[in-house]
Amino acid sequence: MNVQGMLRIFARACPVAVGVLLVSGLVTTAAGGQAAHAASASVLTKTVQDVTAPGANPANHGDTLSWVLSYTDNASGPGAAAVTDLLAGAPGAGAYVPGSLRVPANWTPSWSTNGTSFQPTDTGAATTAVRASNPAALPGGTSAAAALPAPDANTQTEATVGLTPSGFYCSGSAGLVQGYGKLSLQGINLADVDLASSTVTVNDPGGPLVAVPFFASDGTADLSGVSVTAHPTINVTAHLVLHNGSDFTGGNQPLLVASFRGAPPQICFRTTVSPTNCAVTGVLNQAGGTDATGTFTSNAASLPVAPGPNCQPHVTINKEICNNNANLSACGPGGSGPWSKKSTPGLLGLLGTAFWRITVTDAGPVDATQATLSDQAAPSCASAAGTFTVAAGGSKQFFCSTTLLLLPFTNTASASFIAANSPAGTKPTTTASSTATACSLLCILGAQQAAH
Repeated sequence: MNVQGMLRIFARACPVAVGVLLVSGLVTTAAGGQAAHAASASVLTKTVQDVTAPGANPANHGDTLSWVLSYTDNASGPGAAAVTDLLAGAPGAGAYVPGSLRVPANWTPSWSTNGTSFQPTDTGAATTAVRASNPAALPGGTSAAAALPAPDANTQTEATVGLTPSGFYCSGSAGLVQGYGKLSLQGINLADVDLASSTVTVNDPGGPLVAVPFFASDGTADLSGVSVTAHPTINVTAHLVLHNGSDFTGGNQPLLVASFRGAPPQICFRTTVSPTNCAVTGVLNQAGGTDATGTFTSNAASLPVAPGPNCQPHVTINKEICNNNANLSACGPGGSGPWSKKSTPGLLGLLGTAFWRITVTDAGPVDATQATLSDQAAPSCASAAGTFTVAAGGSKQFFCSTTLLLLPFTNTASASFIAANSPAGTKPTTTASSTATACSLLCILGAQQAAH
C-alpha cells in the first residue's frame, strides 16, 4: 500500500491526527547556539516492525510496534539538535507504550500530550509526541566529549571521557558497533599543545590500564586497537602539556572527543495498535528535527494492520428446508415456508424437489466481505449466492432447490468470508457448517425402527 493510501486510511480512522501526519516530525524550537553550516542536511531514517509477532506483516489490532529512528548528524561542529516524532492518531488509533522511549547517550528524552509542550517526565499512554534533544550534539553522532578544564599554573590540563558504544543504540540489532575510533581535540589550536609531551591512557571503568596510545601530529590518538567486545566501556584520559592557555579564553571551551565506528545512533519507542478501533487498517508515521544543518524529515514508515481478534466478524450460517411443497411460492424469497431442519414425513414422497433457504448472519463488529457459500451436494445454492457482503448486525438469505433421486438427502453448507479492512492477500475464514435433510416417510420410519 502506498503512502497516499495510508493517509486515506488514517483520514477515516483519526481525522484530527492526519492534519499533522506529514509534518509530524517538524521541530518548532530553533537550533540555537550554532549558525547553519554549508554541510549537507543531516539524515533521519525511520523503521517500524511488529514485536508481538516479530516480523509480521501485516500487524494485528492489539499488537505492539517498535519504531526506530536513526540519526546521522552532518554538521561540521558541535551544536544543538532535536528530533521530534508526533504519533499520528495517538492515542485513539494507537497508544504510546509507557517507559518505551530510549535515546542515545548524552541525549535527553521528553514527552508531550499535545504535540507542542514537552516535559521531562513520561506522560504514559496519553503521550502524543516524543522528543530527543542534545544542546551540544557532536558531528556523526558516534562519539562522546568531555570539557577540558582551564590549564593549571604549569599550563597543563587533563580530562577523562567515558565511551559506551552500545549506549547509542536501542533496536537490539546485531552488528551496529564495528569498533573504537579515535581520540581528538576540538576547539584548540594544535600549535598551542606540546603533543610529544602529552599522554593518553585507556582504562576499563574503575579497572586496569587497557592501552597507552599516543598523539599523532594531527592531534588524534588511535583507539582502534582496543577491542570493543572485551572492553564495551572505556575511559580515555588525556593529559595535555600546553605552550599557553590562550585557547581557554573569550568563552572558548576546548573538548576531548572519543569516537567509535558504527551505525548512526538510534531513538526508539513503542506503540500499541488499538485493539478495538477496527477502522485502523495501517500505521504510518514520520519524524523530523533540526540541528546546525537546518531542518530535516525522515521517510514515512508504515505497516498494514489486519483485523485482530476484536475486529473479526462473527458469522453463522443456517440451512433449512421448506415444508410446503404444495405451495411453491411459500418456498422462495420472502416465503413463509414453514422452514425447518428436516422435511415432514411424506412431504416429498419417494422422489421430489427440495427447496432450501440459507441464512448467513453477521453479529459484528465489522462487515463480512468477499463471502461465498460452499454446498457440494447442491452447487446451485453456491451459484445463487455468488460473492456477497454481510453488514455487521445484518443477514442475507439465499434460496435454491435440488431435484432428488435418492432419499433421504442431507445437505450441508458453510460460508467463507474475509473481515472488512483486511489487507490484500488475507485468507478467508470458514464458518461452522449447517445441515438440513430432505426425508421421505421411509427414512422417518427407518429412524423410528433404529430407535427400538
